[in-house]
Amino acid sequence: MEKVEILMATYNGENYLSEQIESIIKQSYRNWALIIHDDGSSDSTLEIVSSFSKRDDRITVISDGEVFRSASKNFEHLAKLSSAKYVCFSDQDDVWREDHVLNLVEEIESQDIDGRPRLVFSDCTVVDKELNEMYASLVKFRRTKPRLSRSLKMMSVRNCVTGCAMILNRAAIEVSIPFHSSANMHDHWISLCVLKNGGDVTFLDKITVNYRQHTGNVIGADGPGVYRKLVSKGEMKKSIRRTWSAYEQAKEIGAVRNYVQFLVLKMLAKMSY
Repeated sequence: MEKVEILMATYNGENYLSEQIESIIKQSYRNWALIIHDDGSSDSTLEIVSSFSKRDDRITVISDGEVFRSASKNFEHLAKLSSAKYVCFSDQDDVWREDHVLNLVEEIESQDIDGRPRLVFSDCTVVDKELNEMYASLVKFRRTKPRLSRSLKMMSVRNCVTGCAMILNRAAIEVSIPFHSSANMHDHWISLCVLKNGGDVTFLDKITVNYRQHTGNVIGADGPGVYRKLVSKGEMKKSIRRTWSAYEQAKEIGAVRNYVQFLVLKMLAKMSY
């Protein structure tokens, strides 16, 4: 079995962190290493991860003094430190199902025969903070179309990949780092880099993660009604900034030439939901 490095970016995650690390320890796929880098937590996160590292020698906490105040930059830092053939990314607040890593490894190994960048992602069940099911399928809740993940242009305007549910090979890491300053989140940036460099982004139609929603999520499971919610909460400015940032990322990766083309592609992607 190939060793899989699991990269976990933490920040003030004391409420749910232990459950996620326990779910990693319980994985049926045993040949893994969990590498954790904290982003300047002020709660008991460091004490929790240090305790786990003493309990299981497959768990390493990187203490290098680097503080990014950004989940994406923290994941980029971890990706640069990685060396394994296969890499998974872990949020600090989800719960992985027992065969999460096994299912992803089996799928990517079946494809990884030509040295091209490869990324495989699975589906998730959306749960509340107590792990009660909210939506059986994140893909269906968001009304995303995993087939769009085969198109660089469509992926540039509608991310189908959930970072906590993906695995990638070494070639995918190498074409993705360093992240460009326009990169929104690690999963979207890496997916676009894989496609740009002739690789494949593949959907595994299995539920492998309980994707927890709570008030502290950096990126949550926004559904199709998110725009109405943003207006009602007076957060339209944030939405506009995110859209412009996504355009800058799409332009940098070579998926679009201008903002008008970006908006047209967004409309076409939405029509395909």
